[in-house]
Amino acid sequence: MADTGGRRCNSAGGTGRIGRRGHAEAPNPYARWPNGPSPRYNPTYFPIGVWLQEPDLAPQYRAAGINLYVGLWQGPTEEQLATLARHGMR
Repeated sequence: MADTGGRRCNSAGGTGRIGRRGHAEAPNPYARWPNGPSPRYNPTYFPIGVWLQEPDLAPQYRAAGINLYVGLWQGPTEEQLATLARHGMR
């Protein structure tokens, strides 16, 4: 698609702007909470998590589509956080 140059649009729920690929840009639903669930808004990220699981299992969970750990047993410790960061978990 051609670059729209930021023309205005009237899509319901949008920002009123057209992005580089010709689609209406979605508003940041977390903008009113500066420390909210996604302070670095990424519209392609949807949290799918596990609860109190072993960080060493992160590669297997990542392969299954998991991208978030919620709670760490007896932690979080620096070692647990480093393991999760190494495997791209949040």
